[in-house]
Amino acid sequence: MTKEERAEKWFKKIPDSESISLEKKMEICHKTAIGMVVIFFVIYIIERFLLYKLTDGQLFYYMADILNKMSKGLHTRNQYRGVAIVGGLMVLPLMIVPFFATMLFKNRYMKHQVEKLKDNMKVNGSRSEIYFGPSTKKEQKRDFDCSDWVLDVDGTEQVGFTEKELKQNLESIQKGDIDFIILTPPKPIRIQTVGCLCNFVQVCQDKDSNHFHFEVGTIREKKKNDSMIYGKDGLTQEETMSIFRKVIDNSTEFDVKEWEVVLDLRTKADVELYRKMGALLTENTEVRSNIESCLQAPQQYYKEKADFYEERCIEGNQEDSTIIWIGMVDEMLSGYEAIELDWKTDIGDFLYEMKNLASRHHLQIEEDWFNEDEDIPTWCAVLDEKWMDTGFCVGGMDIDSDSYVLFVCRTEVLTQLSDLGKQVGQRFDFAKNM
Repeated sequence: MTKEERAEKWFKKIPDSESISLEKKMEICHKTAIGMVVIFFVIYIIERFLLYKLTDGQLFYYMADILNKMSKGLHTRNQYRGVAIVGGLMVLPLMIVPFFATMLFKNRYMKHQVEKLKDNMKVNGSRSEIYFGPSTKKEQKRDFDCSDWVLDVDGTEQVGFTEKELKQNLESIQKGDIDFIILTPPKPIRIQTVGCLCNFVQVCQDKDSNHFHFEVGTIREKKKNDSMIYGKDGLTQEETMSIFRKVIDNSTEFDVKEWEVVLDLRTKADVELYRKMGALLTENTEVRSNIESCLQAPQQYYKEKADFYEERCIEGNQEDSTIIWIGMVDEMLSGYEAIELDWKTDIGDFLYEMKNLASRHHLQIEEDWFNEDEDIPTWCAVLDEKWMDTGFCVGGMDIDSDSYVLFVCRTEVLTQLSDLGKQVGQRFDFAKNM
């Protein structure tokens, strides 16, 4: 969630906050969040201290004893997760009071800030647009500043236009007198969608003549030749004008992440490189098909798999390259073509997971090859050495986290993957080097 989205969400149920500027809302939210964190931890620490004093520490010793008994003899990741869940449930009651206290603080503090702003305006005898924006709807409907924009009406261009002209053109579209209008800024403008610049917007008649179809053309900030066109159907004239105003006056608040991808004009070289990676990584037709779906429409794939990305703390507004790379990883994991291990995984879990991968290639693993006090890269180096005569090795995909994504492949395949990865800014390497 972006700062802008958080501000709109938190102020949604705060009375009299509609006219506060987004910048001021974000400032108040930032202060509120700091206060919430402080209050939560102060109350939590006080609770722990009081419980320790009242029970002479016996309650915490009892909880630790339960977890210690449960953890004895565990070998798999799922078993450890069970212990973690039990531990979480034990401390959950201690979270209730801090949680409700922070929620109470949030609502009261934000309402207080709104009232404080209103009082300040009364004292000053006027409204401040820094805080409240224009005071009447009439003032809010000031004309667009489009003196340097280009308006294209059915192929006829003019530099600069008024809001009145824009409305007249929309009415002409509804009547069927013209087919489309295109608005082009003097240079690509930044919008809220991460990594995207808007280089034009266009409107035509929807299937229903009373509504409009709106399209937004975007280019990559770092790759100007990579472009995407997003579209939205069924818009009224008022909704269409509202989007025009947001794009022209407040483009950094305009987001197309929920819009449909109408046309993907990205440079196909990257897609082909990722496709070659998928072909080298797996022969599983289902995994390949899912990776292909991600390559064809990354943003749509993200929407369908949003839960998987959020589990990795990857929220919306991501570039296609990130969506594709993580999508490939998750499809490999889902198809049991790769494994993901936490950096502190013990030798028992490592062997259990790695044997499943090795068996697919008829490779042997012996427990006495390893020193349990070493780490995952060292254990993978042992496997590379033991499998050298077979031509296989343990590869890794770097996802910029404290976990290891591992797969088994031939050494020459890993070399090819590494070369392809470098061309798109992604890293394949021997797991021993991760």
